[in-house]
Formats: sequence, C-alpha cells, structure tokens
Amino acid sequence: GIAGATAAAISTPVDVVKTRLQTQGDVMMYHGLKDTSRVIYQNEGWKGFFRGSVPRMMYFAPSAAITWCVYEYTKRVLGV
Repeated sequence: GIAGATAAAISTPVDVVKTRLQTQGDVMMYHGLKDTSRVIYQNEGWKGFFRGSVPRMMYFAPSAAITWCVYEYTKRVLGV
C-alpha cells in the first residue's frame, strides 16, 4: 500500500521523461533524457515532472498491496 504509493511518487519524474520521449511522434521535440528534462523544467517547472503522479500512486498502491498479500498467502500455503 504505502510502499507502492511511495515508489510510484519517487519514480514519477523518470516516468514522465520516458513517456515524453516515447510519445513524441514524427516531430522530434526532445533529444535524449537531459534535453527532455531541460525542456520540461523550462516550460512547466518542477510541477511538470509530477504530472499524473496522483493517478499513478492510486494505481500502484493497491497493486503493491495485493502483490504482497498473494506472496505471503502463497508462502503460508506452501509452508515456505
């Protein structure tokens, strides 16, 4: 739960940069990680790096909690 949300919040800036690079299409707006980061910061400030962080945390928090519950349950069932 909380660990999943924290991990999502911490990794959001890198994910935003990656997504911008992957979705730029035929017109190359960005040229690498450093350039993409510079353009995001110039145009949107620090806030630009955290776009979509709330939905991302809302997705990863329950996902991480479910994963750990299934893992612990499976360990118990298998007697490991």
